[in-house]
Amino acid sequence: MSLDNRWTVEQRYRRLEQIPQCDIEEMTLSRQQDKGFPSFHIAPRFGLLNDPNGLCYFNGEHHIFYQWTPVGPVHGMKYWYHLSTKDFIHFTDHGVGLHPDQDYDSHGVYSGGALVENNKALLFFTGNKRDQNWNRIPTQCFATMDSDGNIEKHG
Repeated sequence: MSLDNRWTVEQRYRRLEQIPQCDIEEMTLSRQQDKGFPSFHIAPRFGLLNDPNGLCYFNGEHHIFYQWTPVGPVHGMKYWYHLSTKDFIHFTDHGVGLHPDQDYDSHGVYSGGALVENNKALLFFTGNKRDQNWNRIPTQCFATMDSDGNIEKHG
């Protein structure tokens, strides 16, 4: 698929598992060939890095989540991508932390924050759902991350 045909609403709101591997490879190659792409700062392998969310110090590390749209440099289906670091120089890539996989976040996992309490990181986020007229229905949502990095949504 040509990169120019990706930006329809249907294309922008595809889930990660719906993106053909050849498209992911094309986006990754494009990024690798971009001389202006950051080599030191946090940047996704492909897709759009949007605002940081869920920043917290937990279990001896700084945890950074950011909104991520995998289909390209456009806004669409958002996930929370997860990294951690002890020194802000070396990062551990944990992959997608929060997926838009419930009815209340069927059109994206949006902005939120985090608190640490009782040996868990409490993740608060906005679930984005669209109705048949494409009106947005936001919902405040909650998830927990345990000390092993397992994340569980609680609605």
